[in-house]
Amino acid sequence: MAFSKKTFQIGQRRLGPLETAKSSHLAEFQVRNQERFAPYAPARSDAFYTRGYWARARRASRYERVQEEALRWVLMDASGVYAQINMDQIVRGAFQSAVLGYSLDKPLEGQGIMNACLRAIIDYAFSDLKLHRLMANHVLENERSAAVLARLGFEKEGVARDYLKLNGVWRDHVLNSLVNDAYE
Repeated sequence: MAFSKKTFQIGQRRLGPLETAKSSHLAEFQVRNQERFAPYAPARSDAFYTRGYWARARRASRYERVQEEALRWVLMDASGVYAQINMDQIVRGAFQSAVLGYSLDKPLEGQGIMNACLRAIIDYAFSDLKLHRLMANHVLENERSAAVLARLGFEKEGVARDYLKLNGVWRDHVLNSLVNDAYE
């Protein structure tokens, strides 16, 4: 059974499945934020910033949703895409967990938008998907990400040395988690 195409209203925009966004809007979001996201992302090829890449990513997102492996949402309106949230590594069985990742257009920072988006996703993960634990990690100097996670109740669990290779360099990450205390 596939996960549903769950959508959320966030202010005047819709947080919906990545597969429902236009490939051109997805590519424009990445191009617009390429320099800003680079320190926090793996090295990207030029193809990553094309409509063709994002057309394939839309198909992959649908497949991952149907297979119940991952869920990907974007904050969008008729004019474009403004944020992306991924729920990867969805594991059932004894673990009942997933890993969150997210990015936001710079002009929207400091307005509580990512907080609202993540709150909706967390509520969905705990109430509808019945997950027990969510994890979200960030590089040490990403204070904005740390603040968002703290506001949402995530707890710092430690630091993982050389956790991910970002922009060509192995980077330490702060490990955070949020546990669903209502999980039965």
